[in-house]
Formats: sequence, C-alpha cells, structure tokens
Amino acid sequence: MASATTVENIGATMAALSETLADLPGYNLLATSTTAATIIKSSSEPSTRGNGDALQPNDIWFDTDDGQIYTRNTSNNAWVAGRDATLVNVFGATSFTGSTLTAAMATAQSDIVTVTNAQSSTASSLSSLSSTVTSNNNTLTASVNTLNTTTASHTGDLNAMFVLQVATESNGSKSAAGMVVGSNASNGSGAQSYVQFQADKFAIWSGSSNIAPFIVDGGVVYIDQARIKDGAILDAKIGTLDGGKIIADTITATQIDANTITATEIAGNTITADQIAGTTITANEIAANAITTAKILAGNVTAVKVNTTDLVLPTNGGLVSGSTVGNFNSNSKRYAQITSVGSGAGFYQGYVRLVGGTGQVKTIHLLFSDGTVNTTETSGGTDTAELLDSSSGVVYRTPDIEHLNTSIVQSRLLSSADTANIPIAFRYTGSGTVTCYIYGQGDGGTRQIGSADVRFVKFSAS
Repeated sequence: MASATTVENIGATMAALSETLADLPGYNLLATSTTAATIIKSSSEPSTRGNGDALQPNDIWFDTDDGQIYTRNTSNNAWVAGRDATLVNVFGATSFTGSTLTAAMATAQSDIVTVTNAQSSTASSLSSLSSTVTSNNNTLTASVNTLNTTTASHTGDLNAMFVLQVATESNGSKSAAGMVVGSNASNGSGAQSYVQFQADKFAIWSGSSNIAPFIVDGGVVYIDQARIKDGAILDAKIGTLDGGKIIADTITATQIDANTITATEIAGNTITADQIAGTTITANEIAANAITTAKILAGNVTAVKVNTTDLVLPTNGGLVSGSTVGNFNSNSKRYAQITSVGSGAGFYQGYVRLVGGTGQVKTIHLLFSDGTVNTTETSGGTDTAELLDSSSGVVYRTPDIEHLNTSIVQSRLLSSADTANIPIAFRYTGSGTVTCYIYGQGDGGTRQIGSADVRFVKFSAS
C-alpha cells in the first residue's frame, strides 16, 4: 500500500465536484458565508434574531401559534410564508366570475376541488438550541439547529431531507458547520440521494489510531494511505522518489508518455551507453540544439559515426529583394545592408549571389562588419567613404566583384547579370553580430539590384 507523503493537486477535479454538489436540492440550506441562517421560534413576527442580532436573508421563522414556516427574503425586508407552488398557480389563475357571490363560489368550487386533489403532503420538524452571553457589549453565541422535512405529491415527486447546522459567534468572529442528508425522486425516475457537508475542516477517524486516514482542511485533501483500483492523476506533486521505491524492470517505454521526460527531469551523468538499448535513439528522439560539445566526449565522434549523405547544416542569412536593399543613385557611392550572417566567434563559410535589377549598379564590393556602418542613401555625386580592412568594425572586405567572378565586367551588375554563388570564408574572433553590406553606385539614374542571396555556416573557432 503506497504512502502519500505530499499534497496532491486535484483542484480542477474538486472544483468540478463542487459544481455538481451545488446543483443538488438542499445545498443552499448550508450557510456558505460567515453569517449562518438561524431558526427562530416565535408566536409573532420577529424583528431580530433570538440573540438580538439583526435578521439575515434565509433565516427561518417557525410560528408557534399555527405551525406556519416563514423564510427571510433575499432583500432582507420581509418574511415569506412557505407555500405549495401548485396551490399558488391555481389561485393566481382563478378569477371572479358571475353577478353574485353565490355564482362566484359555484364557479370557483371546481377549482378548489382540483387544488385539494393536487395538494402535496408536507411534513416538517424544526428544532433549535442556542445559548447567548452578552458581556461588555460583546455578544457570544452558540447554536444548534435541525430541520427534518418530507414532501410527497400525487404526481410522484418525493423529497426527504435532514439538515443539521451548528454555528458560533464570538466578538464578530463567526463560523458554521453543517450537514444535509437527502433523497428525492420525480414521477418514478431520477431517484438520487446525497450527503453534503460544510466545515472548515473535515476528518474521518478509524478509532484505533491517533492519525486520521482522511482529512479535508482549507480546501486541500490529505490521505494518509490509499488503495486506488483505477485512477488518473491530472497534476501530481511528489516530494521524493528514488530507485528504492521502484521495482526493477517495472518501468518500460510503454509506461512513459511521449515527450514527458526532458533534460530537466534527468540528473546529470545518470544515463550512459549501458542504459540505452542499441538503435533505440534516432534523430526523431533528440530535440533541436539539445546536443552540444559539452555532452560529447572528446574523440567519440568520428567520420564513421557521421552519415555524410545529404548532410544538411543550418545556415544564417537569406534571400533579400533589391527593394529591401535600397536605391543606388547615379554616381553616388553608398553602403546598403543586406542581412546578418551569424553571431559570435567562429569560422564563417558561405556564399553571396547577386542578381541584376533595374539598370546598372557598378563598382560593387561586399563588406562584413560587426560595427556601425553608414547606410545613408547618397545622391548628386556625393559618396560614402569606403571602409578599409583596418577600419573599426570591419571583419572582412572583398575586392570589387569583377575580381571574384570573371563573368562580371568592371564590377557592373547589369539588369541581366547573375554572379552565381561567390564563395567567401573568414574568421571572426569577436562576440557581436556579423552583417553583410553591399557597396556600389547607380549608372545613369536611380538603380536597384534584383536580389541578394547570402548563406553562411559558422564553425567552431578553436
């Protein structure tokens, strides 16, 4: 028999159960606020409770003269007599007809007979025991109230209910506890019984131990020991669970839901090759970016262990349109940003491909920088000064592209030109983000390139 050492969070289930209980008859007879309903026995209409306190909604008055039961309305400004709904409906529907009282009585006689036949049989018993002490303008009250009621109608609607309520009040501090036991049925169907409790703390004692096996305290259920034949735990909190509590070979892959065990649930260095069955871990079982060099022993990964067929490495960069790159005005040199190619120190290897757009963009070279580059659009023959290899922030600067691809003449990117993939590689030792820029000028007007495709892979710098 397993021992529950912690509180199990089944709040959602208990909330759903509470909503179901609230729909049962008699639930509202239990006080749900700090001021409990009180039964008052009096031969005349009371204006205060028996202890002198102000009346509250749902208080009950038992008229000792005629046995009539009244309840205090929700507005707390009037007593409402207990009544049969069938009688009220028939009385409300009967109108005065005829020219004389005799004729009116004759007309109403059949309705009266109908009411008599349809009247339900109701029996109720009320008892109240209370004690009150007033000292130094402070009121101390303790009370016990019980209500027994049964109802039976000719249509087969049956109700039987027992209500027990205890309450105390001491200098403004109030508490109440109670129980409702009931059973009902409706015309031969829908029979149900119910037992409901209200208390700040509820416990069941076995009588042979000083530990209660079942306690509800502050909305939390505590179970000392439990045997559950078939159950589901939506959200569990377990204090400690070690290998000594698990029988060997009882937990296999079939007992573990997919994606439920992540790196946060596994202690460091607890899983070695001895615990992993051969060929059971494939790429589908490994989260992206989950395996780093820190998790691989030196010299353990060789070319034999790497499948180089269709090997795909992640790249930085992308395809950027000429309109995003921006304008190059006639004979006005400028830098324009294309895209970033990665961050941090490493060996960067990739390519740049430029495609022609509107007119000619000439005197083109490429720049890779981790600093601030002036990308202001120039015009009227004004040039942005070219950055040199020694300039601040410059990681790598290519020659003019005519020296990188023999199909480009005078570093001019005509509308029909395509540089194809220009291979580029460089080493970066900084910690910032490396961005690719294009430097050029328009020929004969405002020009744009067609597109720039920039793709780079970063390898370790060591």
